[in-house]
Amino acid sequence: MELEVFILAGGKSRRMGTDKGIVSFHGKAMVQHSIDLANQLSECVTIISNNLAYKEFGVPLVKDTIPNIGPIGGIYTALHQSNADNVLVLTVDSPMLQLDLIHELINAHLQNDVTYLFGLNRIYPLTAIYNKTSIKVIKMQIDQGNFTVIDCFNNLRCGSVEVGAGQVNQLANINTLLDLKKYEGNS
Repeated sequence: MELEVFILAGGKSRRMGTDKGIVSFHGKAMVQHSIDLANQLSECVTIISNNLAYKEFGVPLVKDTIPNIGPIGGIYTALHQSNADNVLVLTVDSPMLQLDLIHELINAHLQNDVTYLFGLNRIYPLTAIYNKTSIKVIKMQIDQGNFTVIDCFNNLRCGSVEVGAGQVNQLANINTLLDLKKYEGNS
């Protein structure tokens, strides 16, 4: 499957107090964990952020095409920028994500517009594969002022991969210093 990877790093990081993607987790910036994973999947890896500090990580950096609308803006930007039929979206704040789980996601994508992970009754729309054709539905929703990613799924062919109890920690978002301390101690 032709795949480009885009790492969403545009959040405001209010709860962390500093840009969380640059915060160290097990000796390297959280974004570097996402980059290392992405490099195993594609030669085309891009970070989406307005923070120019991300240039130091050696992968292309693009700004949101439509700024200040949250993660849906990052997904739209990824689809708008991509030359591939499929885009894998990752985030900077899930540094424990492993390759085996992403391979499950890729294998399940098939003819879906979007394939996402879910576990413990929660959908993870920011660790997902979006087909380039889904850009029309996402743009229409943005134009209507609805910036909730999951709402797009009502108008897209969706697939999902259930994350087992032993894998769910891989999807943990590190949003605070408390989260950082907790997960550095548990992994």
